[in-house]
Amino acid sequence: MDPPPMPEDPRDTDQLRLLVVFHYIYMGLQAAGLAFLGLHYFIMRSVFRVIEKTQKNEPKVSEKREVETLGTDGEAVPIETVRPPEVNVKGEEFFSEFGSLFIVFYVIGAVFLIVSLILNFLAARAISQRKNRTFSMVVAGFNCISFPLGTALGVFSLVVLGRQSVVTSFERNEDQSR
Repeated sequence: MDPPPMPEDPRDTDQLRLLVVFHYIYMGLQAAGLAFLGLHYFIMRSVFRVIEKTQKNEPKVSEKREVETLGTDGEAVPIETVRPPEVNVKGEEFFSEFGSLFIVFYVIGAVFLIVSLILNFLAARAISQRKNRTFSMVVAGFNCISFPLGTALGVFSLVVLGRQSVVTSFERNEDQSR
């Protein structure tokens, strides 16, 4: 006959509850980061449009000539013709390509934040239900990439979820659900 299961250590219960709360707080910060990323995109897009419009409205100068002046002896002295430097790249092309590159970075950042947000939500739910400990540890490792808050959350999660008493608690709960 198996001995009755040991009750969960109150310290483990408190730390797992804190872990769930920290995951939800971190998700809120990620959502704020996503909102900031969108705001930044719209501000940068507006700046690029203003720059493009000012370049289109700028008068084209093909050649600039200076007026002849009188020298010290009263004779007219011609001054050289000054030409603006020729530019191979037009500003409009540069900003349209630069804008395309920015969009790629914004999309990559948004995808990273959304995936991380979803994974943290699933990990928080799994920890609160005492299921899928391995999944929660993988998410904790993924969180370690986001320095400094994600790293702190990830390390704290790995330490708490790696404790033998927590492992036993998760295994006992998974056995009961079967």
